[in-house]
Amino acid sequence: MLHFISQNPHISPDMQTYFLFMSIVAAIVIVMAWIDAHPKTEQLLPSIIQVNTQNYDREVLASRLPVYINYYRSSPTLFDQQRALSAFVAGSYQGRVKFVQIDADTSPELARAAAVKGLRAHFILRPGVGVIAESHSFLNELNLMNFIDHALGFTRQGR
Repeated sequence: MLHFISQNPHISPDMQTYFLFMSIVAAIVIVMAWIDAHPKTEQLLPSIIQVNTQNYDREVLASRLPVYINYYRSSPTLFDQQRALSAFVAGSYQGRVKFVQIDADTSPELARAAAVKGLRAHFILRPGVGVIAESHSFLNELNLMNFIDHALGFTRQGR
């Protein structure tokens, strides 16, 4: 439409400017209405519980669901990357797996007990059984889902 207006010799330059301005205002109003109507992306992501020595028993050992634990060390880039992947993947397991993360630097006693040595470690705990799977490397989305599925015997459609 803007192309038609700008190429039409019967519409004055002032009117062309007015139409352009109003189009921009309309676009801004539409975007603002969409933002107000939709929750923030962070609110759409399932929660990943930050665990430490104070809440480990309650959040991990007393869980009725299997627990995926991501131990990490304070390296912002690597942690943010794995956290974003974990949050994305957690949505596929809502109600079936509890996702927690533990900072190995601020909870060294938990990291020692789990024998965490590198930058990260992943564990799956089954209630009443204990650790049933572990990995000590970065897991991309597909590898993380395969790690969880294999450990817990889940199958996904389309595989």
